[in-house]
Amino acid sequence: MSIHPCGVLFRCSEHFEISSLIEIEVSVPDLQNEKLKILGRVVRIEEAGEGHVDVGVRFLEMDQKDRTKSYRILFEQKKYGRFSSLAK
Repeated sequence: MSIHPCGVLFRCSEHFEISSLIEIEVSVPDLQNEKLKILGRVVRIEEAGEGHVDVGVRFLEMDQKDRTKSYRILFEQKKYGRFSSLAK
């Protein structure tokens, strides 16, 4: 999974429709398992093989506390040159 200022990309076995509204809760191990709760719209779907798809979601609504957490995740990713290990 990778998180960006305006969205998130994750791999899953569940199939979504483009433009679907979804609510995502993300546990962040690198930040003492803090959770982000995000409302977003599916904007991208790509087959990833073995029954999985990569799903791109644009953030629509996120409270200030979760927005601050997302910036901390981005900082960690940049600092260590890698993406955090995030779980849905």
